[in-house]
Amino acid sequence: MFLPPKRPALSCLTRGTLFCDGLRAAPGHEALAEARDDLDAADGLQQFGMLTEVALRWFLRGADPDYPRFVEINDTPEVADNLFAAVRGDAVYRITGDVSELFDFNLSVHSSWVWIKPSLPFGDIGLRDIAVNEGGTFELILGGAERPGNWLVLPETAEFIQLREYHADFASHRAGLWTIERLDADDLAPPRQTSKDVAGRFAATLAWAGSYGSFHRWSIRSGSTFPDQPNTMRPPAPNRGGNKHIWYGFGRYGLDEGEALVLEFARPEARLWSVQWLLDPWYENPDLLTQLTGITGDEAHLDNDGRVRIVFAARDPGVRNWLDVSG
Repeated sequence: MFLPPKRPALSCLTRGTLFCDGLRAAPGHEALAEARDDLDAADGLQQFGMLTEVALRWFLRGADPDYPRFVEINDTPEVADNLFAAVRGDAVYRITGDVSELFDFNLSVHSSWVWIKPSLPFGDIGLRDIAVNEGGTFELILGGAERPGNWLVLPETAEFIQLREYHADFASHRAGLWTIERLDADDLAPPRQTSKDVAGRFAATLAWAGSYGSFHRWSIRSGSTFPDQPNTMRPPAPNRGGNKHIWYGFGRYGLDEGEALVLEFARPEARLWSVQWLLDPWYENPDLLTQLTGITGDEAHLDNDGRVRIVFAARDPGVRNWLDVSG
């Protein structure tokens, strides 16, 4: 007797519908009411879509501290590639890296995404803090009892690690090769997930993407990070709650047709620095592929008086260090 295949459980279909409903109700859509025009709204909608994309990648593929893997989430305006891996404070992990062609990296441990709940980074180490073999490879143990060699304690509240790969010269510096594995686990593969498990990951995706956008819009609007007045700049300083080795300076600009803004400063005493502009109010990178929207210290022209001058303008003014702000 022929038996037709069973249909998926109604609960599974319902949970998929709930995810779609959640997208429609997510804060990212509500924020579009802040858009000044259609182009601004398009930027905001695209940002929310990209945040949802990376959040799906993280929660469906990466957010398992028992079977960790590095997931690329480039959600920050830096001259770095950002890799994340889930961890837990009561476990032991081994990270192996090949940094033979990398300028530097920064590894930090976090207890939460800061836009979900407050969290201070822990660890905050780079190439200068570890022993690297002659070939540019190393091993780093996270957690467990203290041991000789490259070792970093894991706090009980640890939830994930962030690994920033820095490039001073994109023509010569190459990304590192990284692996992470849990050492104190017996199971080689995770069990199959239930529909309830996956539904929970979808729910976490919506919370992550929606809260991320809301957090950065609040940061821009609150005045705690950015100056209130346009065409003003706050000098670089450590961010409260951020990595101690990374300093940020924030400003605003407001230009009329035909105007340009010149940012002038002494060459920073830093191993790596850059200047770039972001979309307001989304705190998102503009089109990095076809526009010159940022410049690094190695690329920047230094004037004869030893100062750097960065020019923000909608059209090429024919000077050094121009950043294209389009419209």
